[in-house]
Amino acid sequence: MFSTVDTIAVSCRSAATADLLREFYSPRCLPGAAADDPLFELDGPDADGCFSLTGSHSFWRGPGATALVVELQIRIDSYLLERTPYVPIHAGAVAVGERALLVPGMSRTGKSSLVAALIARGATYLSDEYALLDDEGHVHPYPRPLLLRVPGSVPEERTAVPAARLAESIASSPADVSAIAAVCYSDQTEFVLERVPASEGVLYLLQNTPRVVRDDDRTVTAAMRALRTARVYRGRRGDAEAAVEPLLALLAE
Repeated sequence: MFSTVDTIAVSCRSAATADLLREFYSPRCLPGAAADDPLFELDGPDADGCFSLTGSHSFWRGPGATALVVELQIRIDSYLLERTPYVPIHAGAVAVGERALLVPGMSRTGKSSLVAALIARGATYLSDEYALLDDEGHVHPYPRPLLLRVPGSVPEERTAVPAARLAESIASSPADVSAIAAVCYSDQTEFVLERVPASEGVLYLLQNTPRVVRDDDRTVTAAMRALRTARVYRGRRGDAEAAVEPLLALLAE
């Protein structure tokens, strides 16, 4: 069993899959007694070197241990989004001290690679995909494994990286949103950032709200309250490394 926003029972039918959970979800991986009805069951590798994941309504089988973690995390996200007491926003989130930076954007916009670069430079890790806002606008940690796209892979592949492998520290408590930076990725683009009115920040957050909570009144409330403490910026970036210093500087202002 391991704890994220909720506690989920995962059954490991092999030592290899138990080791995977410890590697990718420690220290939130909590060994426990066998569950009567686990949400997911993991097994492998089999004679072909493949791993498998069985859920109540799904089955996956494929080669590679990290591919198993990617598939597991996608399913955990879907399960928790419908049950979390917080408002999820598609955004990378890091912090310096008690100040958080949100980088809103839907999937495939480069959030994870940017978050990886930020935490490698000392920022505290909150999440690479979902910023969880409470009713007062504070952002809570959702430190899942980082899911990074494999450059040049056809069809496109993703790999999973344990957060603890990249981050000096992983957040364990909520933080105030100090800055929101809506930066679009474009290859070979120089880093550009400009401050914009807070009203644009509301749009950036609401546009990146998962459909499951889009019509929830709490979403607007949480977004508005997050903006009480946040400055809002928009811009574009190319290489993630070139964006790190100016983005971290926003949390020092």
